[in-house]
Amino acid sequence: MGALTTKDLRETMRERLVAADLEYAELTWPTVLAHRPLADGARCSCGRRQCPEPGAHPISPDWRDEATADPEAVAARRQRRPDAGILLATGLGVDVLDAPAMAGASVLDDLERKTGRPMAPVAVREDRYLFFVDSRRVEAGEAGGVAPSVSRGRMRVRRDPFTVLWHAAGSYVLLPPSLTPDGGRVFWLRRPAEEPRPDPLVLVDALVAASTRLGGAGEAGR
Repeated sequence: MGALTTKDLRETMRERLVAADLEYAELTWPTVLAHRPLADGARCSCGRRQCPEPGAHPISPDWRDEATADPEAVAARRQRRPDAGILLATGLGVDVLDAPAMAGASVLDDLERKTGRPMAPVAVREDRYLFFVDSRRVEAGEAGGVAPSVSRGRMRVRRDPFTVLWHAAGSYVLLPPSLTPDGGRVFWLRRPAEEPRPDPLVLVDALVAASTRLGGAGEAGR
């Protein structure tokens, strides 16, 4: 068997995107299509010279209204944009806690040992862990014991390099198997399952504590 060509790799990726579209529709997760990073990783298919989110933002400016889990609508837009990434529109049943990988891995291991069962769903994007939780209204000061600043639905529970983000209403998160600017892709560490998702407040407290601990260790080691 010969080496895979660029065309073969593109077709394989397109098949994965179609399969993922169907999976998310079955989960009733509202999704929208995302621009994709170009070959050098620094540029985005949106064409902006200094795009702040290459390959990780919606194609349509009306994405909030267009987010859907309808299988026919999802299939139709995929035909128009076969190479586009997939974004979850958060705050419509599912929120995402977005944490540094070291903190995320530590919390995942700890909670799974305590409960004796896998925690799902959890995805990995570059150096971030993405924990999918049920949407929940959070009062100011409730999450992580601090008053979060809210920007496009992303509650900044911490404000340093070890930031934990809460993607809620008005935000979005890149889903597997979308490509990332570093040449990799978003992937599932724990796939969506039937088990109840973790309590977001318990989880965010654990992530903030781990981020604080690991952030302090990083500063001490400099």
